[in-house]
Amino acid sequence: MRQKPKATNVLLMDDDVAVSPESIKRTYNLLRILKPQYREAMISGAMLNYEVGEDQWEDTGFMTKDGIFAPCKPPLRLTQFEDIIFNEIHQMTKEITPDNHYAAWWYCCIPMSVIRRVGLPLPVFVRYDDVEYGIRSHPKFMTMNGICVWHAKFEIRYNAGVERYQSTRNGMIAQMTTGLAPDFDTFLKGLHRQIDLEMRKFNYTDAELALDGFEDFLKGPKFIEQPVAQERFMRANRLKEQVVPFDELKQQAAEQGLVGFDPDRLTRQTVETDRPRSLQERAFDFVTHNGQRFVRDGQEGQDGGADYAIITHDGWAYPSGSIHGKNTIVSIDWASRKGVVRHKDVKRYREIVKRYKRDVAYFKKHRSRLEREYQEAAPKLESVSFWKRYLGMA
Repeated sequence: MRQKPKATNVLLMDDDVAVSPESIKRTYNLLRILKPQYREAMISGAMLNYEVGEDQWEDTGFMTKDGIFAPCKPPLRLTQFEDIIFNEIHQMTKEITPDNHYAAWWYCCIPMSVIRRVGLPLPVFVRYDDVEYGIRSHPKFMTMNGICVWHAKFEIRYNAGVERYQSTRNGMIAQMTTGLAPDFDTFLKGLHRQIDLEMRKFNYTDAELALDGFEDFLKGPKFIEQPVAQERFMRANRLKEQVVPFDELKQQAAEQGLVGFDPDRLTRQTVETDRPRSLQERAFDFVTHNGQRFVRDGQEGQDGGADYAIITHDGWAYPSGSIHGKNTIVSIDWASRKGVVRHKDVKRYREIVKRYKRDVAYFKKHRSRLEREYQEAAPKLESVSFWKRYLGMA
């Protein structure tokens, strides 16, 4: 913003992508021939699959009414002529509007005039900063075949520090300042789903991480006005459930009495396959929260034996049949060849439920104040003067 000659656009990219010079050439030449009505449009680069290079996963996205990220286009294979044409002529559906449309920052070229008009991002890197900025800006978006990056699939790079702590905190902050979904209750329901899912799989560590994010949001904008983003993200990555290499996992399993467990004999099918539940099993899991609710002290059981479940470490997965009735779960990250052993812990389950209810009660009591504080703080957090102080440039 300060340089001479003045920059006309800023190109943002993730630091863990592969990009072809052709994408930058096309971006530059497109900027040279814009009609006046597209001078403030953002250029969005598609995300292609790093592992299968011709597969396109997302080419701009939108926030659903349920507060969930979704790609605007279906998955496409860009070696197919029909898919290449579809990618160019695709028309947005009625559910995608300027109020929920955004471009992710793995490749996004933003005009300086937009930055001067709407300000800078919120200090919440990483997660939701690009979504919030795109929705706040209400720009047109331009896309083009050949403007893209290659990125590892979301499933391969699942990170609880991001998906539980960062997404919880930042999504709620962005909803308060800008309004991404129709109502904040969407994000409360999302928090409940995350905690519920993790505790059903005995992953109490990452359930607590989601509550950490919620509680940092409850501290109000004064908290994120300080340069805490990097430290809190690093802390979340230290506190998340830690997986260990297969050789160490095998030793741990033997020490804990998991009869016959050998990670070297696992297959991807073994890890990812679930089984159906009967109606009776479904009812039991619902009422008891997978054997953790309405259970007497001493019934939690720390035994492994031969009766344990092997499931995928993918945080979004819910292998309900595999984990039904088990006291021990072995969670496998197939891509990295790592894993972790989890045990049912009724005492810890009750502590997290109590903490969750306390936090939600606090939010409901202070909701109006938090909404007012975040909305009043937003212009300051997005200003150049704030960012100069935040970065130690003032």
